[in-house]
Amino acid sequence: MPNIQSFDRSMIEEYLRRKGFPFFQDDEGDYVLQFAHNEDWGCTVAALLGIKGPNDNIYSIRLISDRRIPLADWQKVIVLCNRWNDETLWPKAVLSLRNTSEMNTGISLEAYLILDMGIHQELFEDYTDKIMGAGLSFWEWLHKDQGY
Repeated sequence: MPNIQSFDRSMIEEYLRRKGFPFFQDDEGDYVLQFAHNEDWGCTVAALLGIKGPNDNIYSIRLISDRRIPLADWQKVIVLCNRWNDETLWPKAVLSLRNTSEMNTGISLEAYLILDMGIHQELFEDYTDKIMGAGLSFWEWLHKDQGY
């Protein structure tokens, strides 16, 4: 039976090393994977894997792209994100409005998992694979299926 471990950054790093992903840590301590430009996605995607919450007990996966969404397209993109969220269980797609003074912004695909009780490495890796796979499929859905 797999051993349940306390959740910490070493689990993320172990996952990345097992997968052979090149990565680095940003200023906030998140692990960043940079995927090459993909014609099916119409963009370059980065995945940020990190720990959030006041007790460092929330696993965070965010996928962002280099595509900028101009203000004139915000409503259309919000509708597309809502459609994705309605039809797909995870990850959640949002128009990232962290800095509303900008006239263009990006889309963020996000999933969070509270791990107060810990998790075993195999489940952690399976969860991460599924979120990452679904997140990357969003960009193909947006570009090829939705024409955006």
